[in-house]
Amino acid sequence: MIMRDLWRIDDGREDLGVDQHRAARVAWIVIGVVLLALGLGYAFQMSWATATWPWPDGRLSYIFVGSILAAMAVAFLWVGATDEQGALAAGATIGLVTCTGMTVLLFQL
Repeated sequence: MIMRDLWRIDDGREDLGVDQHRAARVAWIVIGVVLLALGLGYAFQMSWATATWPWPDGRLSYIFVGSILAAMAVAFLWVGATDEQGALAAGATIGLVTCTGMTVLLFQL
C-alpha cells in the first residue's frame, strides 16, 4: 500500500501533507545510507565500524554482519526511492532475527 493512501481520510483529503511524505522518504534514504556505510565498514573491518560491535570477532563474522546490514540498507533505500512501504517487512524481519539471536547470546554470557 502506498504511504499517501494510508493517511487519506473519507473526503479524500490527506492529513499528512506533501512535506511530511517527502520527509519520510528522505528519512528512509538516510537510514539506508547509514546502514550501508556501517555494513561496508564491518565488511572491510574499518576501525570506526568494528568499534561499535560489542565484542571482538573474526573476519568472517564482520563480513556476515556487514552483509546483514547491507541487506537491510537495500530495503530502506528501495522504500525511499520507490515509496513501496511493503519492502520494509524484509528489513524488519532481518532486524528481528538478528536482535533475537544477539539477545539470546547476551543472556547466556
